[in-house]
Amino acid sequence: MRPGVLIIWFLAVAIEILFPLSVIFWFQRRYRVQWRAFLYGALVFVIFQMFTRIPVVGLVNRALWPKVAGVTLLQVVYFFGLALTAGLCESIGRWVGYRWFFRGRLAYSWANGVAYGLGHGGTESALLVGLGQLATIFQAVQLTAQTPQDIQKLYSPELAKQLLALREQFLSMSWEQPLLGAVERLLTLSFHVGMSLLVLQVFVRGKARWLWLAVLLHTLVDFSAPAMLHLGKVPAWGVELYLTFWAALGIWLAWRFRPQVGEELSS
Repeated sequence: MRPGVLIIWFLAVAIEILFPLSVIFWFQRRYRVQWRAFLYGALVFVIFQMFTRIPVVGLVNRALWPKVAGVTLLQVVYFFGLALTAGLCESIGRWVGYRWFFRGRLAYSWANGVAYGLGHGGTESALLVGLGQLATIFQAVQLTAQTPQDIQKLYSPELAKQLLALREQFLSMSWEQPLLGAVERLLTLSFHVGMSLLVLQVFVRGKARWLWLAVLLHTLVDFSAPAMLHLGKVPAWGVELYLTFWAALGIWLAWRFRPQVGEELSS
């Protein structure tokens, strides 16, 4: 691989891991939130995404994607199904965390809700994306260090064909591609905070409609962004620009639900 691309890729991984951690540490010191609020958010993400939805999606993707890849209508249905399961799993997971983890341990306060969202989004960024990208970097270095002839000798014809195609992707990677992934993590962190505060309103205001609003918004984002990229052929930077709107919405929700001066910000 080109050294410049590799350096930028490592920089992107550093951003994906260190940025959410720095925001978490800043917020904890600023509002004196208990660490368990962040940990509950992280735990909900691990249970409802990493241990539940993501493995199932991986199996379904291997079975169904080859059959739907060439049919636009089926791709639309497929992307919507993925988005809906993400919206349901993450939003209902947040509700479960508030219902069972918070009860009797943490107050249903703004600061705890923000910390909960930061723990959720920060875990996705650092653990799922950041460490996942780090593993991909090592795979890319190993694969591009081999010649096509070496790959064809070491692996079966079918696997060698897949690895050669992957090798070409790594070799043709432009320097901005890894950075776009890091930018996406910066944008989605505030969105996770906004969704966590929406679900918090179920317990603060006693209305279930806040949960379903979070499901709807999460589904919309998770459907529209991939659809724009894969079906609408919108360039990656255009999708990131689109996600900026949703990041701004997350920030606005954090401002909208923030207590007035003099009200308690955390437990």
